[in-house]
Amino acid sequence: MSNSKKESYLGPEIDDDHGKSQLKNTSLCLKRLVGTFLEYIQNTGRSRTANEDKNYNKNFHTRRGKNIVENGATTFVCRKEVYQHKTKDDAWMILHNKVYNVTDIINIHPGGVACLFSCVGLDGTVNFDDVGHSNDAWEMLRPYYIGDLPGSELTGLDNQKSQLMQATKKIEHTAANRITNDTPKETHFINKLRNNSAFRILILIFTNTATILGLLALTLFTYLQSQKWSPN
Repeated sequence: MSNSKKESYLGPEIDDDHGKSQLKNTSLCLKRLVGTFLEYIQNTGRSRTANEDKNYNKNFHTRRGKNIVENGATTFVCRKEVYQHKTKDDAWMILHNKVYNVTDIINIHPGGVACLFSCVGLDGTVNFDDVGHSNDAWEMLRPYYIGDLPGSELTGLDNQKSQLMQATKKIEHTAANRITNDTPKETHFINKLRNNSAFRILILIFTNTATILGLLALTLFTYLQSQKWSPN
């Protein structure tokens, strides 16, 4: 009797140890995930210091329908100066009227060195947008922001995109209004009947009458069949 109890106890004890091991591993994974998440919130949600706020760039530009602000003091860099930085060890680039020092990014660029180096010292906005870079690429560039192009050298690419987006929204809004307003007259008449209480009463009477007549017909049919097959 005691041996059976001992054997029956050993099984759950082994399973319990295995479960504790799995629980411990799961707990460690959860701690790592929570720690990473809290660190992310702390870094992204912290307020700027007084010095950072003083040098915070107030010059907005529009990209993908969102207003983007680059960190750093507002500095104006002309295209001629950007063109002078076109070597592998000193590489500047213009993107959406913003100047970036991409020297440290050339060797780690996912698309290769040649693709990025072909736009060094020049305006690479068109090539950059044609590739379809994600927001991660913009976040990678932000620490390398130098300054803006002067007002006399700004391109109208961002303004053209903004106007195109506004025109597209206007067309979509107009089409939605037409679909809403172009309701057929028959549909309007049917909705009016549905809201009429007298019409509802008529429908109710008709439905009940049809149900009663159907039951009477079924009863009569059953009675006639029973009389037909009943012995004389």
